Amino acid sequence: MIVFTATNQATREIYVGSARDSMEEHWARLIVLADEGGSGEFLEMIREYGADQINIAMWAYADSSAESREMVRKACEETGAKLIKTGRAPAP
Repeated sequence: MIVFTATNQATREIYVGSARDSMEEHWARLIVLADEGGSGEFLEMIREYGADQINIAMWAYADSSAESREMVRKACEETGAKLIKTGRAPAP
């Protein structure tokens, strides 16, 4: 699992998330979810500022879900970041 940071270049706000296999594929899914109207502060930020204003960077690699949760917690503490929380897009 990959723990990553997402930094808004305009506001300098930092968010932390995790991806099972590919950070790039997970990022692409988050962009689609934002475009489809998904809920959550992070997706609202993507819609407001645009995906091109968000810098994605790998923070750490974890071998297990437990280690990933610990790395996410540590990344949030060390950077003052918010956890990426999303909801599904509304049904059409």
